[in-house]
Amino acid sequence: MHDDQAWSQSAIADYYGVTQRTVGNQLRRMGIKTHGKGNLGKRNGRYKDGSQSRLYRLVIEKDRCARCGRTERLCVHHKNNNHYDNRLDNLQVLCHSCHMSVTKKAWWSAKRAGKTLPKSNAPVGWFRG
Repeated sequence: MHDDQAWSQSAIADYYGVTQRTVGNQLRRMGIKTHGKGNLGKRNGRYKDGSQSRLYRLVIEKDRCARCGRTERLCVHHKNNNHYDNRLDNLQVLCHSCHMSVTKKAWWSAKRAGKTLPKSNAPVGWFRG
């Protein structure tokens, strides 16, 4: 890297094989101020095809439940139950009640079929236990 080149945090992270968060934390520790550009979705440096990003929570529009049409207590459901698969076609907006119904139905279906019971593979710290 030359002094006349400006690298983004994403480029620095890729170069050193670390996350953008690590780069940002180190810059702050060194007293270097950082600022985001407010880019969402594919324009955000952390997006990377949707599979590594939790930005779907900001990108997907939660206006009404896809099953019952409610507009309160909305959440994002991962259709294939893989919380790391954040492609937009795998996400569905559901109200809390419908989300619990879908989740319980999948659990009971697996139990009746003698299959491994589904459990959340959401990243640690997303849910209080």
